[in-house]
Amino acid sequence: MTISAYLTMADQEFKQIFNPKERHTPINILVEQVEELSEKLETEISEATEREDYETAKNLQSLKKQMTEIQTQSEKLSTDDITDNRYQLEDRKRKVAQEIDNATKDKRTQIAKNDYLETKEKCAELVNYNGNDYERKVFNDIVSREKAFLSSSSPLKIQEATDELHTLIVQILWRTPEFIVGIFKDLAQNQRVRMNDQQQAGMLIEAGVKSIKENDWEKLGEVNQRLLNLLPKSLQDQVKQGKIGF
Repeated sequence: MTISAYLTMADQEFKQIFNPKERHTPINILVEQVEELSEKLETEISEATEREDYETAKNLQSLKKQMTEIQTQSEKLSTDDITDNRYQLEDRKRKVAQEIDNATKDKRTQIAKNDYLETKEKCAELVNYNGNDYERKVFNDIVSREKAFLSSSSPLKIQEATDELHTLIVQILWRTPEFIVGIFKDLAQNQRVRMNDQQQAGMLIEAGVKSIKENDWEKLGEVNQRLLNLLPKSLQDQVKQGKIGF
């Protein structure tokens, strides 16, 4: 039997062959997933009520009875259950999860829109003061597409535009003295112990301090890049984005 499934969070549609034999969810995992879903439902109801989105809260409240039944029945399953009950409960759990997802899609879309508008404001300021002609064009191209993606109900499409703006922000910041000094201080003070060659790190830090005293930002940028290369690869992107340390 062939089925189609729509993944709201990923905005993707796919088809696959349904085969019950491929389902091997252990009972303890199923019970844990049901518990997590029940907690998520309560959280979503609370958040919807807090923001006075009473229609969403009402839709979510209507799922509580189903959720309670699923939770009660899942807790009654024995760990060696071989009946169809476990699969029926898993199907019911997935259906409730999808209904929660559908009910809260407007919230996720609004969050994505707010994030985009905040990022756009920050990016516009940076482009205005520090951007070059190419970066202004990139920014204007993104903004020119606003009407299309902001009017859509797809949080993913809005997030993609936000990510483009964020990439532009980081690109400009890496030419900004305040930012690259902050990166250097983070590397020298917080990340040095993680660097693979401590001797080379010490020499580069000395060169970085000298660059700051001489206001040689191009040299400091080179020092930062070489220090970054001494870090484990898993940390390099985090530091580049300014996500850890400062």
